[in-house]
This record gives sequence, structure tokens and C-alpha cells, in this order.
Amino acid sequence: MVHVSTIPDLTLAPWQATLAPATLEALRELASVHPVAGSTSDGEMKILVEWLNAHQCRNVLQLGTFVGWSALIIADQIAPRGGTLMTVDPSAHGLIVCQQYAKMAGEIVASMIAVRI
Repeated sequence: MVHVSTIPDLTLAPWQATLAPATLEALRELASVHPVAGSTSDGEMKILVEWLNAHQCRNVLQLGTFVGWSALIIADQIAPRGGTLMTVDPSAHGLIVCQQYAKMAGEIVASMIAVRI
């Protein structure tokens, strides 16, 4: 579980240092406005980021977007390889929030994310 109190200093974990500054800022803003408790835990995200990069993943299917916390991180990681993240969620609200913060993370990250209900 991600605790909002740990979000403002996202540079503590080594895997977080791989994120673009604009993505870090978008994550900080997202956590300050929307609840991210229940999002992917720090330990799970570390494993996911390492796996995405070790396998040079380009295209990812994510089932369950919530508000886009993991989606922003995944898109940031696959962006250098020009891939696509397809994120699917039954909540239109969560997908809209995800797109909003993806734009804040920058054009490259935003262009990596395709959302579906």
C-alpha cells in the first residue's frame, strides 16, 4: 500500500530515481489530490520496474487503473522504447484522472497511455 505521507519525497527508493522529473512531479501532485492508498506498493513497484527494464518491455496491458499511479510509472519506464501501455478500468473517472496526470508528466508519457473502459 502506498502511504500519502511517503509520497512527497519520491527520491528515497533507488528505482524511483529512474523516473523523469516531470513524472515525479505528476505523482506528487496526484498523491496530494487523490487517494493513492491501495495502489501498487513500493516493493511491488520496485519489482515491476526492474522487470520492465530487464526485459526491455515495450507494450504493457494493465488491468485496473484506479487513478493512474502505476500507469504513470509504467508509461515512464517504457517511454524510451516507444511502447504503449493499455490500461483498462470499469471506472471512467479513474481513467480521466490518469489521463490528466499523464499530461502533467509530459507529452511522451501521455502518448504512451491508451485507456479503455
